[in-house]
Amino acid sequence: MSTTEITRLFTEEGQALVKAGRFRDAEQLYVAAQLVDSAVEMYRSTKNYDQLIRLITNHQPAQLSRYHMDIARQLQTEGNRKSAEKHLIAVRHVFIYNVFENMKLNWEMFRPTAGEKL
Repeated sequence: MSTTEITRLFTEEGQALVKAGRFRDAEQLYVAAQLVDSAVEMYRSTKNYDQLIRLITNHQPAQLSRYHMDIARQLQTEGNRKSAEKHLIAVRHVFIYNVFENMKLNWEMFRPTAGEKL
């Protein structure tokens, strides 16, 4: 079998699992076949955002901020401001973490010591 045929086979089997409501099994199949984008699209289309973020965190961590922003925009257009806020806060946390990482700073530098007053 060629790689194209194998990819098609995995995609068809994954779609069958999605139709059966077996999202976790479909995700495992997609990831095993290196079709992470198909798993992302599956969770996005079913609006299963928590699982989408988990998947991105594990397989495409560099894209995490972008996905949080996309989800926040989608939720805001749907009028779900509380959930959108959750994702916007997550973007801020990722941004701050990346700034510290890029500057090679340690979070512990900013923690007060036992005898130090704030």
